[in-house]
Amino acid sequence: MTALRFHRELTPARFAQIGHPTAAFHSQDDRIVALCSEFPQLYWPGRATYGGHRLQYRLSLYNRNLDRRMGAFDLARYPINDVAFHPSQPLLAIATGSYDGGYSFEGDLWLWNWESGECLSLLGESREVVQCRFIDENRLAVILERRYEDEFHRDDLYVGLIIDDFRDASEAGYRSNGFDPDPRLANLMPMWFKALRKELGLTEDPPNFSQQRQQCLEILRETGDYEERARVWDLLWLSDRQIGLVHDNCYLEIWNLEGKREYVQSGVGFGVQILDSPSKPLVHVLRRGNHLEGTETRSTLYRLTAKGLQELHEFDRAVVLSTDKAGNLLCRETGCFSRKRKRMDRLMNPDLQEILSGDLGHYDGHNHYIHLDAGDGLYFLRGTPGSPHHNKKLCRIDPNGFVDTVMDWDGDLHLTNSIACWAPENTLIRGFYTHGREDPENRIQRCDLKTGQALWTYSVTAMVTSMAIVGSSVLVYTLTDGFLGLLSIADGMPLDEEHLTVDGISTVAMSLAVRGDRLAVGTIDGRLLLFSLSV
Repeated sequence: MTALRFHRELTPARFAQIGHPTAAFHSQDDRIVALCSEFPQLYWPGRATYGGHRLQYRLSLYNRNLDRRMGAFDLARYPINDVAFHPSQPLLAIATGSYDGGYSFEGDLWLWNWESGECLSLLGESREVVQCRFIDENRLAVILERRYEDEFHRDDLYVGLIIDDFRDASEAGYRSNGFDPDPRLANLMPMWFKALRKELGLTEDPPNFSQQRQQCLEILRETGDYEERARVWDLLWLSDRQIGLVHDNCYLEIWNLEGKREYVQSGVGFGVQILDSPSKPLVHVLRRGNHLEGTETRSTLYRLTAKGLQELHEFDRAVVLSTDKAGNLLCRETGCFSRKRKRMDRLMNPDLQEILSGDLGHYDGHNHYIHLDAGDGLYFLRGTPGSPHHNKKLCRIDPNGFVDTVMDWDGDLHLTNSIACWAPENTLIRGFYTHGREDPENRIQRCDLKTGQALWTYSVTAMVTSMAIVGSSVLVYTLTDGFLGLLSIADGMPLDEEHLTVDGISTVAMSLAVRGDRLAVGTIDGRLLLFSLSV
């Protein structure tokens, strides 16, 4: 049976599941601490992969000394605003919610038993929960935001209630069809926050989010070995025993197979791509702009040398880089621009001399990111004409600047969130989302480059984050819902699929790199994992 075998976690394992810390809450007796965190969606100006995320917010439960993890809660779909410990049972009430940016205040109230793993949703409608506290063994006080912006004609009024039914809302009959409001919340009297807290018997102040994050960081740093990790955007094997990776908190890290970090460089910005090149590996660093200061997001290209990163070229806007097997570079500008400035895509030779500049067609991260490197030319997607997202074509530009259409990308569909890799016998394998269909799907498909015909198609449960070929017969793919799978390249038949976990904790793979039968995996929480393929 073909399967992946886990070898080890190369990056620091302790607290690796935390992600971006947001808050810390202590039990009444101070024996347990709940650490809350979040995992930002997969976005940088060149790429946007929003759909199907299984892991967004997490609560990690530890004993007081943080030397024993007691559990992890991953069901929150909205930011965690507050946490309440039950006076005597292994139960946590978890208040979540946020403003949707347009009209509504959405959220959930969860009850989690960290010993049994049982999770109950207590509200029969989506409402942002601001604060919650157990009054006694059988009653939970809850403060809620208004349903929508102008419900009370003021933005400083809230509603609250005492919940004494700890059953799931569906079981208790408070959630019928998903549209009717929870009857317990129908006629609540809006009040000012301070008066409402007094009415409900809440004596503690609500969480202060900036203070909560700082407190959470202080608690973690007191352990002496905490390091905040972040999304691993790209990986590259630098040798048989070294792996380079780029993530949100650095330009580049290099780890060996013994789990020792041999090199790290940080500064303003963060690494988003690491590209193989016939001379030396190239690292793409993004520096975010500031709208208030009038600065643009910019890209900088570095070369990895024996002495570290050497700056080669700075772009005045954000770009996406791809390279061919000869080391030529295609630099595609991202985003939309004003009439005062035209788009400026660039073709550069291995010495970074500009061969061609001009507009190769509008770029956005949903529709045009494919990242096909090391081919006989430089490949990119564009619409027909060059600006639309639909009716896209896979194009190839050669070192002389000649653009050739290789194949129709969309057919009768609008394919978004595309990602691709080369496959044997003049084929490629691509992952995509069928946008606009009544029954949209995420798919993986092998295509013949000469004819553009699909050789096989396989449906998957979420958007594809990365793909790589091991040997010449097996495709490894990873999804936004945390699954990692294997397909036969010959016929698309599934060989294996599993939910990616480390020490029983879920994670999401974002990037893959192959060396022989060994597979390096970079994750959303900053882990670098090592696997091998067994047949």
